[in-house]
Amino acid sequence: METILEGFGMLTPSLLTWMLIGVAICQVVVIIPGLSAQLLLALILPFLYTMDPGAATGLLIGAAATAGTGNTITAVLFGVPGNSAGVATLFDGHPMAQKGQASRAIMAGLTSAAIGGFIGAIVLSLLIPFAQPISVAFGPPELFALALVSLVFLSLLGDGSVLKSLAAGGMGLLIAFIGQESSAGVLRYTFGRLELWDGISIATFAIGLFGIAEMIDLIRRGGSIASGEQATYRPHRFRDTLKDLGRHWRTLLQSSFLGSIIGVLPGIGGSASQFLAYSTAKRTSKRGHEFGKGKVEGVIAADAAVTATDAAALAPTLGLGVPGSPIAALVLAGLVIIGVRPGKELLTTNISFLWLTIIILILSNIIAVILCLMAVKPLAKLTLVPTVFFVPLIISFALFGVVEADGSLFSVPIVIALGILGYLMKRHGYSRATMIIGFVLADLLERNYLRATNIHGVDFLFSPLPFSIIAVPTLIMLGAIVWKYFTRKRKVTDLVPH
Repeated sequence: METILEGFGMLTPSLLTWMLIGVAICQVVVIIPGLSAQLLLALILPFLYTMDPGAATGLLIGAAATAGTGNTITAVLFGVPGNSAGVATLFDGHPMAQKGQASRAIMAGLTSAAIGGFIGAIVLSLLIPFAQPISVAFGPPELFALALVSLVFLSLLGDGSVLKSLAAGGMGLLIAFIGQESSAGVLRYTFGRLELWDGISIATFAIGLFGIAEMIDLIRRGGSIASGEQATYRPHRFRDTLKDLGRHWRTLLQSSFLGSIIGVLPGIGGSASQFLAYSTAKRTSKRGHEFGKGKVEGVIAADAAVTATDAAALAPTLGLGVPGSPIAALVLAGLVIIGVRPGKELLTTNISFLWLTIIILILSNIIAVILCLMAVKPLAKLTLVPTVFFVPLIISFALFGVVEADGSLFSVPIVIALGILGYLMKRHGYSRATMIIGFVLADLLERNYLRATNIHGVDFLFSPLPFSIIAVPTLIMLGAIVWKYFTRKRKVTDLVPH
């Protein structure tokens, strides 16, 4: 309690002011398609050298803690992910906007993000002493098994035909393999283009497959985002949002804790956690077949997981000096600039700073949600504006964000081609969700497979923990299939007259 009170005592007016500035700027940046919190944090780092350590801490942690919050607005309204951590939100959020429920989706997503961030901060405080054994337990074999299980369940996440879903996931894997192979540096599918050596970035892939594709679809349909009889603004009260969260409290807690666990594992981050949480929610929900068609439960699952991951990712960062995500890596760099040394020294001689960080995480999420909720009403009305007025603006922002992220104009034709591909996939019933999950997990899968085989040999999957990670979900899935088969057979038998 003494160190917790010391943490509260470090909350100076200067720190709180710079924390508010960091949160506000971060929300503006992540709302713009293609721009990310990583960019903002990279731009912040040089300023930390000349700032007071307390003010610098408020600015750095405030911006990092709310990196995934503003994504909800862009994903819901325009079907364009603010960055790679906002893709899963648009699966159900944008269809809700097309039904005139943009306000409901945004408020549910933002509130879930705040709760997820709070749970992530609590998990962070509880897991700091266990960060080292957990991180050590999950090495390359275990991370490969986790990615492999996710790929096995791709067909369950995709809508419509299982074969089309698997084909889309395989296509995502193939596109992810463009560029240099991670172990030997061999070039793959670059066609002699220097610009493809680093592969296609997640920002380019996500904005093309979803953002540009949605804009093409809007141009084809004309009108506004919320069209036909649904083209009305329906204000949503916060009391109704609490009812939505109450009905789906299991999904909210499940996604928050899953995001927190993934955040502790170095190298995965919010890009993967949102899909794992979304697919888990779909499998465990009684109405999983409605996911992707405008179900608020899908928005809750995605947003809660992203912010929980961002918060919990600071556990290995502060406890071990090992970043759990790209955001955490930039935070680690910022802490070194400020003069804070993560690891044993922080956990023994400077634990009050750890509690200060947790307090800032909680306050920042609350402030970010309040700021975004204040903007919900005017922003939701954008769904009624004729698309001819804002589609060119959104496409311009998206292309600017892609060029800025990749540093090359060569990304422009790539993102347009991906946009056309995404539009055709939408028209013909291929799951874009499955495709981007395959794309995101490809690097995790390949990198950890190569490391695992180099360290343990090709039979590493028969080690106890990797084998359990693969076997347990597989047995559960097979059991569910067998149960469903016999239940259906029993119903048919009961209908046959004796």
